[in-house]
Amino acid sequence: MKEINSYVIEDFLSKVYAAQKTNQKSVTLDIKEAQNIAQNLSIILARALGQMDRVLESTPTQDSEITIKMDGGSF
Repeated sequence: MKEINSYVIEDFLSKVYAAQKTNQKSVTLDIKEAQNIAQNLSIILARALGQMDRVLESTPTQDSEITIKMDGGSF
C-alpha cells in the first residue's frame, strides 16, 4: 500500500492560509508540488471510497415486508 505524505498537504494548506491572511490573490506552486498534492489526494480519496464500499457491503440490507389485505368492504 502506498504511503501518504501528509506534509505535502499540510504545506499546501499553510500556504493557502498565509495567502488569505495577507490578502494575496493567488498561491503559486511548482509542478512537483502540484503533482505531489494530486497524488496524495488521489490516494486518500481512493482509500476513503474503498472503506466506504467495505462498510456498505458489510451492512446487512433490511428487506421490509409490506402486507396489503383487501376485502370487499361493506355497502
